[in-house]
Amino acid sequence: MWYGDTIWPTLVALGTVAAITGILWWDYRKPAFLVVAILCIPAAVTAVVIERRIVTPREQVTARLEKLIHDFERQDENAVVEAVSMRSPEIRSLATRAVNKVTIADVRLTDINVEVSGEDVLRARTHFRVTADVSFSQLPAMRRQPTRWKATWEQESDGQWRLLEIDQLDPLTGESVHEARQYVN
Repeated sequence: MWYGDTIWPTLVALGTVAAITGILWWDYRKPAFLVVAILCIPAAVTAVVIERRIVTPREQVTARLEKLIHDFERQDENAVVEAVSMRSPEIRSLATRAVNKVTIADVRLTDINVEVSGEDVLRARTHFRVTADVSFSQLPAMRRQPTRWKATWEQESDGQWRLLEIDQLDPLTGESVHEARQYVN
């Protein structure tokens, strides 16, 4: 886990130090204990500021996923295709067809799990759920359709995370299904 992924351990540690030194100051009335307790406040503020400035690979992938779904909802074909790696021409083609045939609205992205691996080339595996109102070009609209997905992303030489693979999963069992692909082929 990267430092910037969560600030809570740092804040809990600083809060603990502040509480212990505050109690010690109360018992012994030594100014050094009070100074340490008070200094924990700006230390906590500094930790929060630093954490906000650190954008971890996990946060980058999550932001890229959110942008991709937002671009798909707006039916911005260029942005959706740009989010897919040039090394995945089949997925680029699928994305183009999907943007032109599928309309989504009232999108809710949940249950995002990102695992980052690699040293020279960073890769990320994401698992997420999307619930949306879905309309296909030839079928009536379907309200609140739950879907579950897993995707593989890679940080390319330009620093951008791009989609390499995507697989639709059954929302309940988690097994691969190709339900969405049948509507855009």
